[in-house]
Amino acid sequence: ACGALTLLAIFASADSMYHSDTMIQSAITVCCAFLSFFLAETYIETSGVLAVMTSGLMVAFLGWPRFVSKECISVVWEFTEFLGNTLIFLLAGLLFGHCVFSRKHSISLGWADLGWLFAVYGAV
Repeated sequence: ACGALTLLAIFASADSMYHSDTMIQSAITVCCAFLSFFLAETYIETSGVLAVMTSGLMVAFLGWPRFVSKECISVVWEFTEFLGNTLIFLLAGLLFGHCVFSRKHSISLGWADLGWLFAVYGAV
């Protein structure tokens, strides 16, 4: 339902030919992702990730020819992906650092830890 409403809004903004249509369409796609996740998790009590994926597939398949600036939509979602990846790896690094430095038997890193670091780096 959220994907269908998004498609209607994209189709309506594609016909208006204003200079702000690209911004409107970008905001609509971002709102669709958040709204479909929220509605699925809160009211329907199903997987929000699957709801976002389904809405995204609908918008990508049916709405892609009607976007005013395909490049702008791609840049917005590439930036969103970059922020998500940065946040995930930052949190993973902080959790790993906390686990390493909160060991009860040793607070400092030893030569064995440095050896493991180079072994993992070499393996990758």
